[in-house]
Amino acid sequence: MQASIEASEGFNRKIKVVVPAAEFKKAHRSTVNKFNKNRRIPGFRPGKAPESVILQNYGYDIYNEVTNNLINSTLAQALEQCELKDLANSMPVISDVKPASEDSDFEYVAEVEVAAKISFEDKKVSDVEFTKINGEITDADVDQMIEVLRKQQGKWEDAGEAACDEGDLATVNFEGFIDGVAFEGGKADNYGIVIGQTPMIPGFVDQIKGHKANDEFDINVTFPEQYKAELAGKPAVFKCKVVKVSKLALPEIDATFLANLGAENKSIEEFKDEVRKNMQRELEMNVDSANEAEVFEKLFENFAKDLELPPRQVAEVADGIKKQAAERKQTISDEVATENAKTQIKSSMIFGSILEELKVEVAPNAIEEYVGRIASAYEASEEFKKAILKDQQQVQKLYHKCLVNAFTNKCFEVGKTNETTKSFYEVVKRTHSNLIV
Repeated sequence: MQASIEASEGFNRKIKVVVPAAEFKKAHRSTVNKFNKNRRIPGFRPGKAPESVILQNYGYDIYNEVTNNLINSTLAQALEQCELKDLANSMPVISDVKPASEDSDFEYVAEVEVAAKISFEDKKVSDVEFTKINGEITDADVDQMIEVLRKQQGKWEDAGEAACDEGDLATVNFEGFIDGVAFEGGKADNYGIVIGQTPMIPGFVDQIKGHKANDEFDINVTFPEQYKAELAGKPAVFKCKVVKVSKLALPEIDATFLANLGAENKSIEEFKDEVRKNMQRELEMNVDSANEAEVFEKLFENFAKDLELPPRQVAEVADGIKKQAAERKQTISDEVATENAKTQIKSSMIFGSILEELKVEVAPNAIEEYVGRIASAYEASEEFKKAILKDQQQVQKLYHKCLVNAFTNKCFEVGKTNETTKSFYEVVKRTHSNLIV
């Protein structure tokens, strides 16, 4: 077999592959024999039909199988012969297939894409400025969490003629219109909206605030661009009536309150200590996520923001993103899918390239320690821990998580890192990065 690079443009490499006629004939003969044994030909015993009869009945299928097998078996050798190693994760494009004859070899052309590379010549990780978050839990954080627990046990009480305010429950009837015409899915009766909490179209809830029971009014909004295709970007008017306003009555922090939370045998102080421990676990997980987001955002900005990518690779990943969205009954535009694909590819490149550059490794006991942190939230923590560590699929996921943690810490260690301390609620409310590793 011979292979040579016929053309090189951008990320694309066009390779011509030539397989000697004798090799094609050998593969063809072997496939004919296989079909003879495995196919039933009327009038002939298995394996006894003449070659001419086999070719007459299955010649097209035999040709396709021989061609596909030869391409599959020689492409990797051809890439190695042409010293093409760092390839993009995109499918090769096969063309110009020329079958062998008595006097000519089997030939085909394969187009592959080389991978984009992150360069460390002009800038290194040690030049990047990071801000590392350290979390702390204050007494005020614990008190705020207990308030959250009180709200979860609270009861809604009719507020009478009181105006609807932040945190109140507004029960409303509404119907939406575009250009004076009601649209499907835009009507609801006795719909509950907690002001400041229930997610609605931007601007919708703000226009309910301040109204009281039996108020009738119009709500004017514009649907976001990232919405159902038939409504995206369109202005709409909702005819709205407040049926009732309810305010949340909170329980006292007493024995009944503790019993409802499964802490009937604890004092208030013991309960607060337990709440703090649970918050600490959550804080540590969120700090990890926040720092991971910080590292990837800064690395993306410094090494990959303007990086050019192989077009077929981007198109294939974007197509996969659109298919996943369709499976979830969602619609995503070509532009958004393409941008998400670029972000996904670049994020993976950053992780892989810098992982190798900084020689990041997972500590021997990292996975067990990480499982221990998770298991501590359960009463039967040791049994939970053993069950997780026996599940190889879970262990593999945990290994990746620990690798990302090690990667993040190594970047902080190598880079120009500043540190800041944030409270529990500052950390857990942080918006995480959309970069995919």
